[in-house]
Amino acid sequence: MHSIQSKYGSKKGLIRFFWHQLTWHSDAKLVQHKPLASNRLVFVCHGNICRSALAESIGQKLGLNATSIGLQAPDGEPADKRMIELAARHGYDMREHQTKSLQSFEPYPNDLYLAMDIAQCKKLSDRLGDRAAISLLGLWASPKRAYLHDPYSCGDAYFNTCYQLIHSCVVNIKSSLDGSHQITNSSNTV
Repeated sequence: MHSIQSKYGSKKGLIRFFWHQLTWHSDAKLVQHKPLASNRLVFVCHGNICRSALAESIGQKLGLNATSIGLQAPDGEPADKRMIELAARHGYDMREHQTKSLQSFEPYPNDLYLAMDIAQCKKLSDRLGDRAAISLLGLWASPKRAYLHDPYSCGDAYFNTCYQLIHSCVVNIKSSLDGSHQITNSSNTV
């Protein structure tokens, strides 16, 4: 049970992980878009207090043009205290993060939206249209993942796993943009 909680967050996270993996392999629209130097990376999750906020912080520190939004986020709330503390232990300062909602977000023509799960991709597509470049952040993990479980209701072990996964994804995007194509493996992955 401890292994499930540390790798997937919960039994529900494990089930969702495998469901998303199967769905991803059968949906031709869910592809790994190659980011271009002109793209702004828009990290997307549910509340914009854990996953997307962390990805934005990592991306900005790596020099990427990055922002984040939450599909169900109010505007102006801080990041989750546990994620702020975890990020700080790894050298990322999230204390100034303020949530942004999709409703108040101003899209740019060449944004690349990187969501945490398939349902979020579909919501973005419904709102932004088929012309928007939408993909899954987990496709930048090694091995690729169609689902990054929300750590909000999970313990410290999964918060650490989530950090490792998101960090490796953003570093891999940066490497792709730099042309090095060096893929960073994250520990605790399937």
